[in-house]
Amino acid sequence: MPNIHPFRAVHPSAAYVSRVPICHGDAATPERIREVVQGNPVNFLTITNAESTLSPEDAADDAKVRSKTKELYDSYFQSGILTRDERECLYIWRISREDHVQTGLVACLDMAEYLEGRILKHELTRTEKRAHQRKLLENVGGSFEPVQLVFDASEEEHSLLADRADAHEPTCEFTDANGTFHQVWAIDDPEEIRSLQAAFGKTDVLYICDGHHRIAAAAEHALEEKEPGKVRFMAILFPAAEMRILDYDRAVKTIGDLTEEAFLKAIEEQGFTVEALGTEPVAPRCQTEYTMVMGGTWYRLTYTGAVDTADPVASLGVSILQDRVLRNILGIDDPQNDERLVFISGNKGLTALQEASETDCKAAFAIAPVDIRSIMAVADAGLTMPPKSTYFDPKPLGGLLIHEL
Repeated sequence: MPNIHPFRAVHPSAAYVSRVPICHGDAATPERIREVVQGNPVNFLTITNAESTLSPEDAADDAKVRSKTKELYDSYFQSGILTRDERECLYIWRISREDHVQTGLVACLDMAEYLEGRILKHELTRTEKRAHQRKLLENVGGSFEPVQLVFDASEEEHSLLADRADAHEPTCEFTDANGTFHQVWAIDDPEEIRSLQAAFGKTDVLYICDGHHRIAAAAEHALEEKEPGKVRFMAILFPAAEMRILDYDRAVKTIGDLTEEAFLKAIEEQGFTVEALGTEPVAPRCQTEYTMVMGGTWYRLTYTGAVDTADPVASLGVSILQDRVLRNILGIDDPQNDERLVFISGNKGLTALQEASETDCKAAFAIAPVDIRSIMAVADAGLTMPPKSTYFDPKPLGGLLIHEL
């Protein structure tokens, strides 16, 4: 049963609320960061990439980067770009895109919940990515994007958030550059806070859906810098039923010495039926079905071999493709680090696979999305999913709510 804590959030002032937050993908490459910052200097990327304002020599000095980050962060307050709530609040954050709506509770949780295994993960983390997230946390002096957690919500928890949001005007609302509509309600009434704490404190298990590296980095910081039992981290709790999970697809730059015909034959020998579909993109329909584009033609690959349904990882579509095709045929044993393999997030659509197969890749595979229950089953079993198995969409923004250390 987690302790739900209100906190005094830092957030953009009303005039800047749509300009400061970072959309996912904005920090994907240095080129994209420069493009965003040049077009919008008040974007929070200006702060998180303070080294870009320094000389190459100073940019390599962690102390100077941290000092510059603090200088920029402080300047946002002085300029009225950022403000800090006067009272501790809980926050409701509703995210809407097209016909999809998800409403979450933003609060601080005790780091002990994570360290003692009551917040379950389904992904492994990489050393370099943890180090990057920790550097951001320490340079900024706080976390600027909540860890996304999901839980089995009761009717009471669903209605509490929805009823409270529907009955009041939001503190802020805007549409981001990706076309996602965001609404935030700040709750500072002590009675309402206690009501939410009581309801959400009944939750037995929380699952990380996005933010494995952020929470791992915060835990490392807590263990080394502070008393872990007194450390809290910012999270957003979403009902599991409201999450939208997209596919995370694969493309390969080469099929080695195989001809296209030989590659299709090798796939059949691994337990798949292969059906040519034509030139139009087609989506797969289940975890044992894939669609592949190669040489301008789309194919349906249906796995007919044995599936260990008792193993929540082995039965995933990404696992079957990895084991049977990528490893057994192409020799890709380490999907996390093999340069022949390209990951394509499902928000880019099937046309991204078609484009990849026409440019720098030989073939691309569409995989059916994993459902939230499968993710929870993997976490419950203490297992981890293959890298890039899920893409949660839409996502919270960075820099809209900030929890200072």
